[in-house]
Amino acid sequence: MSGNETEKAGGVEPAGSNPIDDLVRWANSHGAYLNDDVEVYHSPEFGISLRVKPLQQKNIPSVPAATVESSDELATPPPTSDSPTSLPPHSRIVSCPFSLSLSYLNALSTFPSLPSHSPSFPASFLTTQQPKVIGCFFLIQQYLLGSASHWAPYIRSLPQPDEPLKLATPLYYPEEARRWLGGTNLPAAIEQREGMWRGEFEGGMGVLEGSEGMEGMEGLKGKWTWELYKWASTIFSSRSFVSKLIPDEVYGDVLDQPIEGYASWREKIAEEGPYPVLFPLLDIANHDAKARVEWFVNAQGPVKDFSIITDGEIGAGEQVFNNYAPKGNTELLMGYGFFIPGNDDVAIELKCPSEKKRKIWEAQKHGYKATGGGSEKWIFHVRSRPYPAREGDNKIEEFRVFEEGLIDTLAVLVANEREEEFLEENPEYSVESNLETSLYNFMGMNALCALSVLLAQLRSAKERICYGESDLGEPATQFEVVAQQYRSGQLATLDAAIEALHAHLETLKIKHDTEDYTIAEWPQSPIIDVHSAFFYLEANHPTVWNVVARAMVSEDAVKDYLCISHDADMSEHMSAKDLSAMNYSFGNLMDKGWGVAMLCIWTWCVLMVHHSENNDLSDGLDVWLEDVLQFHSTTPSFDSDPETTAAMTLITTRTLAAWPADYPIQSAARRRVNRMYPAVIPGDDKDADFARKMMSLAVRIVRGSMFESRISMKGTGPLLTQEVIFVPRMKDEEGA
Repeated sequence: MSGNETEKAGGVEPAGSNPIDDLVRWANSHGAYLNDDVEVYHSPEFGISLRVKPLQQKNIPSVPAATVESSDELATPPPTSDSPTSLPPHSRIVSCPFSLSLSYLNALSTFPSLPSHSPSFPASFLTTQQPKVIGCFFLIQQYLLGSASHWAPYIRSLPQPDEPLKLATPLYYPEEARRWLGGTNLPAAIEQREGMWRGEFEGGMGVLEGSEGMEGMEGLKGKWTWELYKWASTIFSSRSFVSKLIPDEVYGDVLDQPIEGYASWREKIAEEGPYPVLFPLLDIANHDAKARVEWFVNAQGPVKDFSIITDGEIGAGEQVFNNYAPKGNTELLMGYGFFIPGNDDVAIELKCPSEKKRKIWEAQKHGYKATGGGSEKWIFHVRSRPYPAREGDNKIEEFRVFEEGLIDTLAVLVANEREEEFLEENPEYSVESNLETSLYNFMGMNALCALSVLLAQLRSAKERICYGESDLGEPATQFEVVAQQYRSGQLATLDAAIEALHAHLETLKIKHDTEDYTIAEWPQSPIIDVHSAFFYLEANHPTVWNVVARAMVSEDAVKDYLCISHDADMSEHMSAKDLSAMNYSFGNLMDKGWGVAMLCIWTWCVLMVHHSENNDLSDGLDVWLEDVLQFHSTTPSFDSDPETTAAMTLITTRTLAAWPADYPIQSAARRRVNRMYPAVIPGDDKDADFARKMMSLAVRIVRGSMFESRISMKGTGPLLTQEVIFVPRMKDEEGA
């Protein structure tokens, strides 16, 4: 290695011809272990890796280590007659003594088994900074010490600060490559991590620069840089293990000695931890979520160490993997700089709107906790691979791509007062685990609202990725290729989740060709749409339907809006199916954006019937209307919709003028509504005032109950508007 190369590596002078060979020799000399049948090699896909030595033909000479020109081209070991055909199960692959580990604990110079081997940091720094920050500054110190560092061979084997292709995480992506990540989960994660690390670095530097007692580190002044701190943080995030692996025996008697502010070091470490720890040589093993390995801690004897042991057989020439535990590609790429095809995930962030809902969520007894910002937000994931089933859960199989707790959390967020009260009294009830039954009982509207919000979140996430950058072209660099593949994985994950959710919800909609609109239990399905709403009205309340249908086609302005011919012949009675013969159909309604208004008109009609002396609505409709009446009397959560209200006014005014005499409004109902909605739309005419209040309420109900506003049809056609509304059918206790 040239002098310039030596300087680039932090002044760590090579002790031999190959940094990996030097690492293995150094580690072995300090008690580390590498299985005789395992070797370190360079994988084109994974970089420096471990593998079982391949079968060798006899008498083929090996390449001497001194002739290797590149540090990435490692020497091939001499062939032996007893080369293994495989590594048997329960083989110890690699071990690292705790005394060789590198972490915050070394910087403390407190534990005899974990010395610093270098000048101490000022007490003011060690007592004010977080363990992770101290660990990073300690790693920078060892890098700057060069060959004088005890860990010099290890640090030389690591990706260096000026080797972004080897460090590989998105924090090292140039701006052009980051554009490929636009709309995915990563830009926010990059910004958050860079901000956090910069804050750590600036806080630590502020203390270091103002500290006395930097004996032995005078020559390092001015060399502590943000780039080195980012490098050290990346090394810890991509290679470290947790401090919980360190047994009490390594800490020794010091563990129970008092420390300022704590009864003992044990208490301090428990409160501060866990923190990251580097294990030289052992950290070479790459990740595979399917790898069957065991982490073994030996706390006895003169050499206390940490080992990776294989649970299964590994064939000759095959790579030996570690298993970091299940992680999605976002975490893998952000923390380790790689991803696994088909292991994609998308983060869904949910914000908690109130303290009451947070308490309801925390009281639920479902055995899971989401990550996120405490009471402010929760973060769940959607994966390309299903999450494993828990014993006893009844989750819909297609919904296992959603992280456990996501639907239950949404159920809390969208719950009205009645639903909140039920969840408070029954913290063990899980909408998510009982979704099939929840959709048809008193929690039906809540379950559908939760799925509606989830579908909207998924579609919004997809739109952000699709429209975040429209002029990316073709990837030109390694980083851009990785970013494109990650981006494609997120889109595929969202598409699959949207399709699974949409396909299930389609089964809950009314089937127009088989639905019986006259039965008392109508609707048989949890969801109704514009078509079925008016078919029901015609089948059960023909005089109301006749009045509202004539009103719809009587106004020339409305005819124009609905694409109805001005010459349309109006009959005394008009069937919902007759409308299509007059150049009018529900498809026209939806294409022209009138689906919401039509649902509002229908909801207004059933509200008027519900409050009349001839209330013969189906049981399901009665229960639903009472529920939404109660909800909207206390929760003004939906914005006004002047455009829809104006469009409705033409029709409701004409309908009210001809309102059928067999549906007179009850005086008691009028008084009740006036108490619930005082002076919403004051007027002298009591019937007209009541009708206008019902119109305002209908708009709020529909706006609060809409399930979908856009459904993408098969093929490449445009998105069509199809609003549907929640009307869960109430089942009896036996589920009939």
